[in-house]
Amino acid sequence: MDMWLFSVLWFIVLMTCFFKNKKFVFYAILFLFSLLIGFRSETVGADTYVYADIYEMIGQNGYEGYPEPLYGYFNYVCYQLGLQFNVMQWIVSCIMLFLFANVIVKNSPNRNSSLFFLFSLFFIFYSMNVTRQMLAVSVVLYGYYLLDLEKVKGFILCMVIAATCHLSALVAFSILLIRNVKLNSFYFYLLLIFSFVIGTFFFDGNIFRIIAGPYAKFFVESDAGIRTGDRIFYAILLILFWNILCIFIYKTAKKEILDTLWFKIYLFGLLINNMTYRLELGLRIVFYFSIVQIIFFPIYLSNNREREKLFIWGVLLMFVGIFFFVFLSNGSAGVLPYSNLLFDELCK
Repeated sequence: MDMWLFSVLWFIVLMTCFFKNKKFVFYAILFLFSLLIGFRSETVGADTYVYADIYEMIGQNGYEGYPEPLYGYFNYVCYQLGLQFNVMQWIVSCIMLFLFANVIVKNSPNRNSSLFFLFSLFFIFYSMNVTRQMLAVSVVLYGYYLLDLEKVKGFILCMVIAATCHLSALVAFSILLIRNVKLNSFYFYLLLIFSFVIGTFFFDGNIFRIIAGPYAKFFVESDAGIRTGDRIFYAILLILFWNILCIFIYKTAKKEILDTLWFKIYLFGLLINNMTYRLELGLRIVFYFSIVQIIFFPIYLSNNREREKLFIWGVLLMFVGIFFFVFLSNGSAGVLPYSNLLFDELCK
């Protein structure tokens, strides 16, 4: 039943893309997302019950160094104010969605389609599991918005704030190295091939231990370390899936948007994905770059060289639709079966 409910919601959010100027629809969907994330039960997502335990521990004993300070002290303040865990989680979801919405309103030509991609690309579902990291991702996205305006100091400040929510956010500093890079077709295809070769033959746990630092034990030293067997095969299929879409976009997009920061981050995220696909938790790094798809995809839909715009919409919809329903049916992100404290109470 949960799968059917989320499937229906997917189609509803898709329909709102045709009402791009309706602000009420935009904020109503955001509010619904906040309730889905914030008031989920502790059984939804592998990490939610851990967050609940951390909330109680920090509230009773004070902040003792874990998790990162901003998130830790926020937990402590909320507990001292007498807020329940789910209320705290709802506030976190509102902050996260506010940052997403702020960037969407300022940069997306179709704000409702941005919410559709936010949902279809599973970021809402990931937020039900790795809430702390997705909060950091939202701060990073706002940092990209500032960097696009050439506000480098603002970008750096956002990265520091994001790192106080989840230390892995520091990887987003790498965007400073590529933001002024000029790309031609030769290097575009070379990078796609080269990154896949690195990920397949050279990128192993030893290299990632150096990059991941204190999080290496979660990425490469735990049971969820290096993919093997069928997991590798399915990961390669997913890599090819997204690379084909990227090539299609590159061939059909107007040249002016291929030189934007949004496309460069989108491509950079794909390259990182190509290099880390053998890691079970490699996606946790890719998050910080793939999030720009919620901005770039609507830009691409409005700035492509095809006369038949519905054809472009159809291709993109096919890719994200396949991704969404395959991941949903496989129980990815651990959100199924879904239960919500607020909705369950209303149904009594």
